[in-house]
Amino acid sequence: MKQMSRVGLREADFPIGQNQSVLGLPLTKSKEDLTLLANLQSQISVGRQTNVAAFASLDTKRTGRFTVRASSSDQLQIAVMAILPLVVSIYKRVVGSGDN
Repeated sequence: MKQMSRVGLREADFPIGQNQSVLGLPLTKSKEDLTLLANLQSQISVGRQTNVAAFASLDTKRTGRFTVRASSSDQLQIAVMAILPLVVSIYKRVVGSGDN
C-alpha cells in the first residue's frame, strides 16, 4: 500500500522562468513496517542559460540523500563546471598530503 501527498509551486509572475519547488510525502507500508518519506525538489534559473536543481530526501529510518545538479547551454560554463570538481579533488590531495 502506498499513499502520496504532493504539493507543487511554480513561478507565477514570470511564465518564461522555470523556477519550481515540489514537496512530496509518500507513506509506504510493507508487512509490519511503516515508512514515511519526505522529498523536497527545487529548480531555479541562474541567469539566462543556467539551471540549478536540488533534491533532498529523508525517511523515518534517518537515511536519505542530497543531490545538486547544474545544467547550462553555454559551453564555457559547462567546461568550468566539469573542471571545478577535478581542481578541488587535486587541491585536497595536495593539501592533505602535506599534513602527513
